[in-house]
Amino acid sequence: MSHLAIQEDMLPGRTVLERLENAKYLGLSGVEFWAEGLTARVPEIAPALQQSGMKATGVNLGRLDGYLSPDWETRDNAVSTMRQAMADAIDLGADYVTFVPHYGAPTMPDLTPYHTPLDLEKEMMVWLLRTVSDLAYALGTNLYMQPVNHYESHFMTRMD
Repeated sequence: MSHLAIQEDMLPGRTVLERLENAKYLGLSGVEFWAEGLTARVPEIAPALQQSGMKATGVNLGRLDGYLSPDWETRDNAVSTMRQAMADAIDLGADYVTFVPHYGAPTMPDLTPYHTPLDLEKEMMVWLLRTVSDLAYALGTNLYMQPVNHYESHFMTRMD
């Protein structure tokens, strides 16, 4: 049996339980949930997962941005949201949290010849991963960094 999952909002149904039962009927193995507003929904989703016999596969941070912002408060808010998504993933029994490192054009200053904006963003991403990887490891969840096409981001557009 192959393991296929779907994002919750792509399923028909008025309630979480109806959507999960529809996923099961379609032969899917699990459902991925959007991070936005998830914390408040965990008490509704957890029993529906148990009742339906479905699995929460992951939590997707969607278009959340700010990890590579030059503004400290923006970065801190993005990292806090990621940490909460990891906690929600654990509460739902999900295996991973997916995030896109950056959307749009570079926002870091050009400090050439010291560092280009891309050099600064790479260093900032290493800082971010060091900041959150220990928590992910301690919680037992995985962080998946998702590339997007070059029309949406300049930062990470290919798997390699």
